[in-house]
Amino acid sequence: MDIKNKLRNKLTENTNRVQYCAVVLTEESRTLLMDVFAPTLWTVYMHHMTIAFGKSLGDLGLDEFEGKEAILKVTHIGESDLAVAVKVAVESPKDIVPKITTMFPHVTLFVDT
Repeated sequence: MDIKNKLRNKLTENTNRVQYCAVVLTEESRTLLMDVFAPTLWTVYMHHMTIAFGKSLGDLGLDEFEGKEAILKVTHIGESDLAVAVKVAVESPKDIVPKITTMFPHVTLFVDT
């Protein structure tokens, strides 16, 4: 399953410091994921795939991609007693792949809160 999204920086409220940069899901992508992975009684996240914490797209040399479309391919689903997530592969733009700092690029779907 391919999901289309936008590359964005997430700023911390009140400080304008970069919290993380990410591929942020569009409403269309969230709806597709909701249709495939039926919601549970847990809190729904389905917001983004983190590229790097504490760095902006510009810090990573990716400022030209700000607001541009990114396509993620869902490759696996993982779950525990605390969360459900999908592992994703970046289909495009491939330039962001070497900049991803998380061990497994993923989108958190649900969290037991």
